[in-house]
Amino acid sequence: MNWPARPEVHTPDKTGRPDEPWWTRDAITWMDRHLTGDMNVLEWGAGASTPWLARRVGYLTTMEHGEEWFERAGQALRELDLPDRWQLVSRPLCPLYISEAIWYAQDHGGIDAAIVDGRMRADCCERVMQDLKPGGILLLDNAERKEYERARRLLSDWPVLRTDNGIWRTDIFTKPCTQ
Repeated sequence: MNWPARPEVHTPDKTGRPDEPWWTRDAITWMDRHLTGDMNVLEWGAGASTPWLARRVGYLTTMEHGEEWFERAGQALRELDLPDRWQLVSRPLCPLYISEAIWYAQDHGGIDAAIVDGRMRADCCERVMQDLKPGGILLLDNAERKEYERARRLLSDWPVLRTDNGIWRTDIFTKPCTQ
């Protein structure tokens, strides 16, 4: 699948190859080691991460608001020939963008990991925190952005791996087993 060209500073050693998520290289490596074929994953924001995740997990639910990214991700998923392992949902930016994504994901068991890389990121983090399984993973991309300060505060009690590639930061939180 051909994704839009990445800026020249987005080299594979910093942000991955074209067939990998647009996260930091360290986040890609960490997630590749920790995702398993029995995990149920919820993703907000479709893109190169969508087929990459679908190849690694048991079930993937992706919520996307943009028509172009929805179409691109859908095409990439269909090319994988994994018909019963993913669903791609399109919703405009409204409360349903968050709540329906969780509802669809829960239909396939508890949520083992959440990838927050779409719109309304702080609201997505706040809502999925309660539904994520203890020990579950929450990845927040572009975590350095000022508009995600509320998300970082909400997750401040969770263990975090902060990865920074000099362009942006991808933070990986782990839900404490006692919450």
